[in-house]
Amino acid sequence: MSNKPLRFIAYDINTAPKDPVFRNNAMPTGIYLGLSDPREDIEARCQLLERAINTAAAALTDSSPPGDAPLNVFMIPEFFFRGATGAYQMKEADYAITRLQEIAARWEGWVFVFGSILAVASRVGYADEAYNFVLVQEGGAAASGDDGARVVMKELLSGIDFISENANPGGILIGDVEYMDAASSGPGREHQQLNYDGTGIFQLSDMTWAIEVCLDHGDGRLQRSPQLPGEDQVQLQLIPSCGMEVNEDAVITADNGLVFHCDGGGFGNGVYQMSNAGSPPHRQLTAVSAESSTGVEGSAVEVGSPPRAVPIDNLYADGAGAVVVYPAQPCPSQAKVDGTVTTLQWPAAAGTEFTFRFSYASDKQLSAVLVNMEMDTLDFHGHDYFLPLYLNTRDRAKNTVKINIECITGTGPYDKALWCRIDVPGFKFDGIAVAYFTDSDSGEPFTIW
Repeated sequence: MSNKPLRFIAYDINTAPKDPVFRNNAMPTGIYLGLSDPREDIEARCQLLERAINTAAAALTDSSPPGDAPLNVFMIPEFFFRGATGAYQMKEADYAITRLQEIAARWEGWVFVFGSILAVASRVGYADEAYNFVLVQEGGAAASGDDGARVVMKELLSGIDFISENANPGGILIGDVEYMDAASSGPGREHQQLNYDGTGIFQLSDMTWAIEVCLDHGDGRLQRSPQLPGEDQVQLQLIPSCGMEVNEDAVITADNGLVFHCDGGGFGNGVYQMSNAGSPPHRQLTAVSAESSTGVEGSAVEVGSPPRAVPIDNLYADGAGAVVVYPAQPCPSQAKVDGTVTTLQWPAAAGTEFTFRFSYASDKQLSAVLVNMEMDTLDFHGHDYFLPLYLNTRDRAKNTVKINIECITGTGPYDKALWCRIDVPGFKFDGIAVAYFTDSDSGEPFTIW
């Protein structure tokens, strides 16, 4: 685990549309700022972002040797990248990711939380599907590209995410878009298994991070999918937003965990430590005072060929903003989620193995059952699948692979059982493979192997 202290740096900039008018917690009018050419728009914003990063680096006073220097966590608000129409097309969002990864590669010892990028995918006969996502990128050449990247998707469409009346021609209206379907809620559902899968809890720089974007945090998204027993507890919870305060009740970090908030809609930024205090213990946040605030130089950026000057207020209503540096904080200690895990490995056949994981919470009750599969002829990429599982595919040799696993009512003393119908090369099975209790104190599972 990492023992580096953590230094949080917020880019305090207004990312809301220009001249917004709010009614009933929605934004009926406003003007999306930006350039008509999406790539030039992205380039202009990246130039300003680099200016802000350089401003922050110049404001740091730490003189520690490189190996002992704090890890700098730099965050920008939601909606920093959205363009003149309110969202980019998907190919332009991909370009933004590439540019941001190029920037991050030059900054060893930093982690960047790149606000949010808005993109839309058009579907014939349907509203455009909007993607409001945060790219987290570890800095330095060694972590460049996808290896050091994580993506978290916003799930809830807020009334302030898009305008609802056409104040600027071509601007996307909130009635024209919908967000992708939310992920299933439930224990363990927010644990990220792929670095672009959009869920909210992930590992990076030897630490456990969590992100909720704006309304997702206000609505307690991560609370509805608590971590599973045995998992590493969240050490850092990050909240990029535009119009959201920190909701203390939605903080999920371990004791002494850190919360970092950066808002682009007038609610400022802050760093907080979660602690258990009082008798009985009561979770509470304690604010950390900022160390410095430095304005970002507001002269025009240049884009295009031949180059032309773009004033900053063509991109952001209140100009270039400021970077706010917080003093380095000790890295929160790593702890496991309370509870127990029973693991069963089923060597079903040569080259085919199933691993079942039964997670019991601290109250001894079953939280979830997951299965991990390994086959010589098919790569499952180490995924843990929540049950029930219905899989129908082909392996590398074009052989049929059918795997159905369901939790059903048990027989005899057992509460539950796993019914499996498996048809894979070299192995067929149809029946109950495991019988088990939903209370961990009731006894060990029964297996057929």
